[in-house]
Amino acid sequence: MVSVPSLPAGHVRVAPIHALGELIRLLGGDSDAVFRSAKVTERDLADPDYALPIAFQGELLARGAQATRCEHFGLLLGDRSGISQLGAVGELMLKRASVGEALEVFSAVWLRHTTATVILTGRSGDQAILGFAAIDGNMPGMPQLQDGAMAVARNIMRGMLGADWCPTGVKLMRREPRDPELYANFFGAPCRFNATRSELIFSAATLDVRLKNPDAEGGPCAGLAQAPIDDSDWSSHVGRLAYRMLLQGECSQKQLAAVLGVSDRTLVRKLASCGVSYQELFDGARYSASRSLIRETNLTLAEVAAALGYKEGQLLHPGFPALVGNVAGAVENLESRAATTVIRKEMNRVSP
Repeated sequence: MVSVPSLPAGHVRVAPIHALGELIRLLGGDSDAVFRSAKVTERDLADPDYALPIAFQGELLARGAQATRCEHFGLLLGDRSGISQLGAVGELMLKRASVGEALEVFSAVWLRHTTATVILTGRSGDQAILGFAAIDGNMPGMPQLQDGAMAVARNIMRGMLGADWCPTGVKLMRREPRDPELYANFFGAPCRFNATRSELIFSAATLDVRLKNPDAEGGPCAGLAQAPIDDSDWSSHVGRLAYRMLLQGECSQKQLAAVLGVSDRTLVRKLASCGVSYQELFDGARYSASRSLIRETNLTLAEVAAALGYKEGQLLHPGFPALVGNVAGAVENLESRAATTVIRKEMNRVSP
């Protein structure tokens, strides 16, 4: 029986960054200095199931990129991981009958057991996606984390479809790097930067490709994602689900209830018993997403607002006026890139 352990809040497994020290040395950096400055040892990364706060991992990647002067450090590090580094989740995926079923298990089980990030999957017309998002992107090293996650995602797909597989397109929620062509060559596909989410795009027909040696009974993962959610984790789980749905453009109260398999009334009642409302969860999800987009991309406030469904003229979050201090005048013209720059600088100044 394969079991998937739940991680402490805000933590992620170190498996995808296990080769951090090796890569720093390969690129001519001083790995000992990086680990020393971060007050961690390379031995801490030896156990793939060991978990560290995602913010700390982002800081490690940022230090690695700085030590090696390599802007695509995250890509190179992510390229050293794939479906086998997912541990029990990877085992569960490979027991499914098709690529589509494997990705559904990936997204659902990840949502259950990891609070720091969400996996995005879906089909729209003749296209499908596999993406990644950190729930709180207010941390160092986000460009490296985004790059690394998409490199791992490519390798996960290659683990199911063969080493030559490439997406048809890639979106990255980060500013354009100095050498965008390097990214296109790495993924074997056009890359779009300053996107509202990070994802691989590929033919929807890929989802129907059968996997080798699936478990005829569905394996130990059968029903895993549908198991009852513990009451103590219910509001947290629904908050993560709302964030994932928001990024994919579908997060009304009715849609959220439908995905959870409950009525609107039951959703409202259960959230109330947890001391929270749907609107509060939704507003929190939009605030987290908007903050990440403002910090990590060159999108204007108007573009961020449109992407996340804010009404025209609506402030991104009630906390934004306090956050940005005396720059209220800057938000009068949401189209202004200068206004967005003022707010972005202020957010970076007050962030930890």
